[in-house]
Amino acid sequence: MIKFLLGAVLVLISIALPFVALAHNASVWPTGYWGPLVACDGQVCRSLCDLVDLGQHLTAFGITLVIFAIAPIMVVYGGVKMMMSAGSPEGIKNGRGIILNAVIGIAIALGAYIIISTFLFLIGAATGGTGVQWPNIQCTPQVAPPPAAAEEPPPAAVSGACPNGACQVINASFEGGSFWFKNGSQAATPMANALSCVGKEFASNYVILVQPIRITEAYPPSSPHQDPRHGNGCAVDITPPSNFTTCGAVQNLIQAAQTCGLYALNEYPNCGGAETELTTGGHVHLESSAGVCQG
Repeated sequence: MIKFLLGAVLVLISIALPFVALAHNASVWPTGYWGPLVACDGQVCRSLCDLVDLGQHLTAFGITLVIFAIAPIMVVYGGVKMMMSAGSPEGIKNGRGIILNAVIGIAIALGAYIIISTFLFLIGAATGGTGVQWPNIQCTPQVAPPPAAAEEPPPAAVSGACPNGACQVINASFEGGSFWFKNGSQAATPMANALSCVGKEFASNYVILVQPIRITEAYPPSSPHQDPRHGNGCAVDITPPSNFTTCGAVQNLIQAAQTCGLYALNEYPNCGGAETELTTGGHVHLESSAGVCQG
């Protein structure tokens, strides 16, 4: 039974490794890859590059289970059999065989990974017009038009401190995930409450959020901004989790913000982002709706 299990695992690894060699952000090393399995969704994900990206996530997760879960369990199982053999040569031999098979399986998987990855690194690989080259996959999917609400003019700016002094620390946890803060961790009360809603709505698109949603600029801001709402806790800059690199994740974040009553400005140039004098790029700019965050 053990030999059959090892054989099946090794066959799956052999089939999966060519996809893993094309991996970009689902790194197996050093702690394994635990998700997300599907990092791209919606109408923006239609290319062969996205299919390879999905295969990479699935196989990286499978190899993680083999190397970080199944193999260690088999090693422990073999050791226990040896300990319980009571000096029986046959029991010791069986235990050693199980441990040896587990080690050999890991060695074969690592060797195949290194060989295929090195080969693709030397010759590269391309699929159509989307440059897919080891070790990075840079998919450029067809970008869905931004939601209509994202193109509405922003509400009137308000400068100064938080309205009525009501700034609060943003709750780092929400249903389905958490936030990570770079600059500032506070916002005006209406914005702080809305952000918990945004996190929950965004997380509902995925099985699990392993990495946190990143709030890169909250209150107090790290530097002066053209938009004065950054100075009163009524605006934040936010990005999807670091392991979500597709335009689909950006669109899901914008949709979540709009569902929760916030104005969202897409500042990702490669994902249909708006070009305005307020754009700094690389995130989604969120503002409280007109009348909600007035002092």
